[in-house]
Amino acid sequence: MPSDSIHPAVPRVTFMDPEIASIGMTRAECVEKFGAGGFKYLKAAENDTDRADIDSISRSTDGFVELRVSIPRGKILGATICSPGASEIINELGVAMVNKLTVRNIGRCIHAYPSYGYLMHRVALSLALSDVWGLLAACGPIGRATGSVGRNIQGRLRRKKSKVLRRWESVGTDKELDYTASSDVEGIKSMSSVSFFEASDDDVFCEAMRRHVKNDDIRVSEKEVMIDFIKWLDSKP
Repeated sequence: MPSDSIHPAVPRVTFMDPEIASIGMTRAECVEKFGAGGFKYLKAAENDTDRADIDSISRSTDGFVELRVSIPRGKILGATICSPGASEIINELGVAMVNKLTVRNIGRCIHAYPSYGYLMHRVALSLALSDVWGLLAACGPIGRATGSVGRNIQGRLRRKKSKVLRRWESVGTDKELDYTASSDVEGIKSMSSVSFFEASDDDVFCEAMRRHVKNDDIRVSEKEVMIDFIKWLDSKP
């Protein structure tokens, strides 16, 4: 039974250098609940930002900010942050989630520059303006009213994918394809930190993997990755 004592937004932080923090649903959990394409997410690297340039002398790891939001309302579903200020930024997102705020609410709030939280603000603003309803909402009271009506209509018209398909997509989102091509085989290319689901969009790559896995000359570690990927592809409902 659901209990009010279970808090809906508990931040999770690993205090290292830089800090890693997350809150809410992971990307794989969002896919399992809403299906691929049933929510929006945006991941922005911290490198080349002014704050990262200021800290670059003392830092060896590039940070990032990823937000995951609902469609079409833009409600924050979850976030993952790698940054020296991640533990503080995640608290702001926790307040937003508990109060059911959207990326439009965060986008309208001016953030100090160049603070660690400024990149999160930019990501939220980009998501808020990523559809026509968000653009309309930036055009004053009439635009906000029109955008609100449009989002409600879009939400009612959306069709949800089957639970089995959403589960398959979730597994593919959670597994990463770290594969280094050992030979120049047509269609095969190296991939690093690419999810199975993202790789499955490349039909040429998938067919080349099916052919190449039969080659007895490839390394065992490579073959294991290929077999795991192909098994997931073939399990699509």
